[in-house]
Amino acid sequence: MVNLSPRCFSSLSQSSALDTSALKNSQESPISSATLIPSSSFKSSVTTDPPSSTNLFAVDYFVSENGSNSNSGTSESEPFLTIGKAMNLSSPGDTVYVMNGTYRNTGYGSGIDGSDLTNGNVVRITASGSEGAYITLRNLEGHEPKIQFDGAGGINLAPNTSYIIIEGFEVEGPSQSITYDQAIMNRRNRITLKESINQNNNNYSYFSGKGIWGGYEDHHYIIIRNNIVHDTPGSGIRFNDSDYITIENNTVYNTTWWTSSASSAVVFAETISISEEDNTDDIKMIIRGNTVYNNWNRIPFYMSSFPDNAQPPNGNYGNAGYSTILDGQGLYVTRSDPNYNGTFLFENNLCVNNGKNGINFDRSNASSALIRNNTIYFNGSH
Repeated sequence: MVNLSPRCFSSLSQSSALDTSALKNSQESPISSATLIPSSSFKSSVTTDPPSSTNLFAVDYFVSENGSNSNSGTSESEPFLTIGKAMNLSSPGDTVYVMNGTYRNTGYGSGIDGSDLTNGNVVRITASGSEGAYITLRNLEGHEPKIQFDGAGGINLAPNTSYIIIEGFEVEGPSQSITYDQAIMNRRNRITLKESINQNNNNYSYFSGKGIWGGYEDHHYIIIRNNIVHDTPGSGIRFNDSDYITIENNTVYNTTWWTSSASSAVVFAETISISEEDNTDDIKMIIRGNTVYNNWNRIPFYMSSFPDNAQPPNGNYGNAGYSTILDGQGLYVTRSDPNYNGTFLFENNLCVNNGKNGINFDRSNASSALIRNNTIYFNGSH
């Protein structure tokens, strides 16, 4: 068992992952009741592994930073160069294996140097699998590929893409290169654009990029697992308007520092059922076995226009003069469809040193939450 102390977590490096050996050796102000328990120690009653592919013609594709998009892409010796090439060819049941290397968005570096703050995603998934035949994007066994971005995000799922598995990646955003002065200037610029020309969609992607995310359209039957997501200016992992999503065994840290959009590390927002017939109270949205720490907001929230279901806590929340830091959750479910009856499962997560709450479930009036076997410690100190 590992004792956790406030000092140990407040001094976590901005650029490094959680060092459990440092925790184990810490003798300062031990809190004996707070313990770090490996997620493998717990057994969940809910399984999310899809059945083996029913597509007898499923194809394995391979990607390497030393590959070529002129290759066949169907063997380790003839890999493609880009993940996008492989994903664009994928059909239900196919698997894309990514080998060691660093994979970046087009124009990478122009966000960091300030010459272009509107870069896109590294990977955009436009194909869908099907029931019993997921499309899988993952690391090749023994390999540790990195997705590195300075734009909209790392891996993005296009609208209405479903039956997808993403696993085995490190996804790194540009937050270590962003300063407070740059980020607060971005907020001021958003206010100016709204007040001078009534422009609502005015957030540069560089200051709001997300790690693995589904945009703001429908997705269902998505599994995000065994990834390390860090230093993203916006959320680490996020899905809106979706159903049957599982986020499990990921490590998410140093996210949401520089956005002015009141973001949180791992988010389900505006969850809605696939259909009226499927709108049961079953467990359909799962956040399980994740380690989530050092995620908080450093820039006050600003919203040029609120969605109809926003329900702000007060009249000044998010306006131009708002200066309070109120947001930055570890795990966050909010604004589910008023008629969504599904159950959200929060299980076996470790949430430490996040800006507000470790786990927050709100504005989901017809839904239920099952919260069990989580370790939640030293949140709400920022």
